[in-house]
Amino acid sequence: MYIVYGLEDQRTHEIFYVGITDDVQSRFAQHLRCDGSNRLKDVRVQGMIKAGYLPLARTLQIVVDLEQAKRRESYWIRHYYDAGAALTNQVIPIIEERVIVVREGKEGRRLRPGMPLNDQRAYVNDLYSQGMSKEDVIRRVEKYIASHVVNAVFRIRRAAKSDGVSIEQIRVLREQGHTQDEVILMVWHVRKGGGVRYLRARERYREIVAQLTKREA
Repeated sequence: MYIVYGLEDQRTHEIFYVGITDDVQSRFAQHLRCDGSNRLKDVRVQGMIKAGYLPLARTLQIVVDLEQAKRRESYWIRHYYDAGAALTNQVIPIIEERVIVVREGKEGRRLRPGMPLNDQRAYVNDLYSQGMSKEDVIRRVEKYIASHVVNAVFRIRRAAKSDGVSIEQIRVLREQGHTQDEVILMVWHVRKGGGVRYLRARERYREIVAQLTKREA
């Protein structure tokens, strides 16, 4: 039996590492030793310990053999990476089929093979902004964009809408000359590189700026 697990930072409740093991106790102890095999992960764990916290080991999935465990590990790494988590894994699996989004005059965006993940997200964001439901978006792009990418975009956009931040608040800060990251820090209290929380705040900020632009046009 193999366990696919995630290490969670108690301070942010974010998964920062995904791995597999057949001995949870020994593997967790190895992570705490910070043996130098993964410097980014070691720095994260040492920072937590210095602040008085230990990482939490979350079981993500239990499988019966090593090959299946490796496949599911790749899936979960990609899942959290696509959701905006600041993973410390040394390798992020690629996806076999990607799409390209291009602008073609009045036809707008089109799906094509060979496009980076950020543009997949941009395409889904466009459909979300048009008011399409998640189910309709998944059906429309299912041949090109994985459903977990769509789910991640919708999670971030919906969470951003529920933060209670007003358009006027952002307008005033922008008129005072503050940059995007300065506004995000002051309003949402998160710095650039802050994982999912930063991505949600940035999406909400851009949404509000778009509304201000339309109102002022």
